[in-house]
Amino acid sequence: MRIWLGFLALALAAPVGGLTACGPKATVRKASPVADLRVYRKVLVRGQSGQAAWQGDDLAKRTAAQLQALCGFEAVFAGGQGGRDFDLILDLNILSSARGGGGIIKNPNLAVIEVAMVLSDGLSDELLGSAEIRGQSSSVLVNNNNPEQQALAVVSQQIGKILLKSGCTGPRIARVDPVPEEKPQPKAEKPEVTEEQIARAEDLNNQGKTYFRGAQVSQAKDAFQQAIELNPDPRYMMNLCLAHEALKSYDDAIKTCEAVIAAKPEPRLATKAEQRILLIADKKKNAG
Repeated sequence: MRIWLGFLALALAAPVGGLTACGPKATVRKASPVADLRVYRKVLVRGQSGQAAWQGDDLAKRTAAQLQALCGFEAVFAGGQGGRDFDLILDLNILSSARGGGGIIKNPNLAVIEVAMVLSDGLSDELLGSAEIRGQSSSVLVNNNNPEQQALAVVSQQIGKILLKSGCTGPRIARVDPVPEEKPQPKAEKPEVTEEQIARAEDLNNQGKTYFRGAQVSQAKDAFQQAIELNPDPRYMMNLCLAHEALKSYDDAIKTCEAVIAAKPEPRLATKAEQRILLIADKKKNAG
């Protein structure tokens, strides 16, 4: 009788669908790693959520704390802190937040949160990389611990791991920005781009980056494509390559990065495109 009562108590305490509780966990669905983060010193982490403002703020603060503990940045700020002299921006968009899980039997103690992460250069406004992370709380409520906060905590830990793989540790190294070479432009083989087209293309490229940072990747891709149609700037092509990659259109991404190299941009951008092709090819092989 005591054995049966003990079993019943265990069953009532366990999550629906099993007798053992799963701890909080986070998984990375897709990521575009950055080559080397040691050139960055001051980081701003921005969190956004369309469902609950506190979740975006909480994720930004937790992630900032993770980066302070794990990385070698000189300073890490969350939200609107830190002035405007940060050189690395980390945008975190909470795409969805739900309770219950995806099975037939729902567990009200289980919270699942989907987050899109985008890294940008705070000085050049260049897109650096992206990732999508899924955080899940434990399936039982312990000491009234908020399940959403559990999920946000493991997401922030996973973000720290991603940046560790991108070389955020160690002493900072000097940042070397390329100096544009003044050389005569070759004779154009096609009609010259007007100033109006250049301005409109730049606006579209900026719109695309805003979309990308807001996790609206399809809209970002369309904006980059429109910018290229007006002015085939290799910077826009590089952004389009990143958008294709984020959408898992790996063949299109490789083709677009190859177009960057064919356009003979400044050496740093050409090297970035070459490195990205290798990363995308590896992703494509693993996905297959």
